[in-house]
Amino acid sequence: MRKRKWFGRPMTNLDASKVPGLILAMALGTGYTLGKIQEHIGINDEIVPQVQEDYKGEAPPINEQSTPVPLDRLDEVIDNPMSLEARVGSKRTNNNSNKIKYDSVVNKNYVENVIFIESSGNPRAKNKVGARGLMQIMPETWAAETKEIYGKPLDFNSAFNADINREVGVHYLKKIEKYLSANMKNWIDLSVERKQELIVAGYNCGMGTVYKKKGDINLLPRETRNYIEKLRKLRN
Repeated sequence: MRKRKWFGRPMTNLDASKVPGLILAMALGTGYTLGKIQEHIGINDEIVPQVQEDYKGEAPPINEQSTPVPLDRLDEVIDNPMSLEARVGSKRTNNNSNKIKYDSVVNKNYVENVIFIESSGNPRAKNKVGARGLMQIMPETWAAETKEIYGKPLDFNSAFNADINREVGVHYLKKIEKYLSANMKNWIDLSVERKQELIVAGYNCGMGTVYKKKGDINLLPRETRNYIEKLRKLRN
């Protein structure tokens, strides 16, 4: 590797086994592509392919206006780069969450609870059926919601961007809220807590299922009932 310093710290002093994880964590923390990180800190051409090999090429989307990981967090990244993903992503999305329009039902605390249940705050989370990111959004939902929000579907790799994922997830929760409020006759009489439970049920098993079961939580799938129970514990 080149003897070039990054923020005054020689890259040659790093444990070589940690460099790929460091580069990925830097990319996650800044939003830069791996190639941009390579250019920024002056690493050799072998590192990016190694990162792509080790982490299956899951680079974050391009965001050239982001700032690098702060110097006081560099040691954290070097010592345990992969465990830093959730904390970096969570910090960035919380700092930008004031741009998202919440309401009295789909409020910020509620969304934070949904994120905790879905991904434990890890913006790089994936599950076996293909859901991605903070709010574990499925590909077809991602395509439909991002088209509504941004005018065209975003690439599904963008689901690993914490800020975008949160915005899309909140948009979808509010869509479920709108659907249920328009189709359930007793919606206006329900408490905020019960509305939140039915919305998250729609998020988990489909808003149509919630409507067909007339909002009776006992008739919903076991997985959805368990999800609602987790929400209640977090709320209390």
